[in-house]
Amino acid sequence: MKQSFKWQLLLAVFLVFMSLLVYEIHYLIFHDLHHIFLYLIGDIAFTFLEVLIVTLILHQLLGFREKQAIKKKINMVIGAFFSELGLELLRKLNIFNESDDSCFKELKLDKNESVSLQALKKTCNIYSININIDKGDIIGLKDLLETKRSFLISLLENPSILEHNTFSNMIWTVIHISDELTNRKELNALGAKG
Repeated sequence: MKQSFKWQLLLAVFLVFMSLLVYEIHYLIFHDLHHIFLYLIGDIAFTFLEVLIVTLILHQLLGFREKQAIKKKINMVIGAFFSELGLELLRKLNIFNESDDSCFKELKLDKNESVSLQALKKTCNIYSININIDKGDIIGLKDLLETKRSFLISLLENPSILEHNTFSNMIWTVIHISDELTNRKELNALGAKG
């Protein structure tokens, strides 16, 4: 940090020195101090407009473009998740659902149809989910998550994922479920009533 500041300070001193040198040369050639101060004050006055243009307008424009690029990368990562694991995971989890009004039935996730993620979110927000551990294939769920564990970890390594809290939290949740299922010795006993 200090070295960067030192470099900037040296550059600033050099540029001020070069400016004074050019003004001195101008005075030696034309002997017109009035002309030098006239343009110097005009240039200083325009500096405020330059700062306005650069900081407000260009900075906002570059920030907008950067946000768009990050959003595109996040959408690519989310798309990769759903094509690699997400839809299959939803199908397997849906088996555990006892509710008759399951959003998965309406979206037909049991078939190999492409589903809009916006439609999935909108539809699932209005339905209830009632999980019964005895109803589904817990071993199959564990096996699926174990085979996709390295993929899930690689998703978390993507820096773009940090920009999307909901998605990164969901990935962490899926990894925690995988850890829990992997560390249980008797998965079939999970649903046993005691």
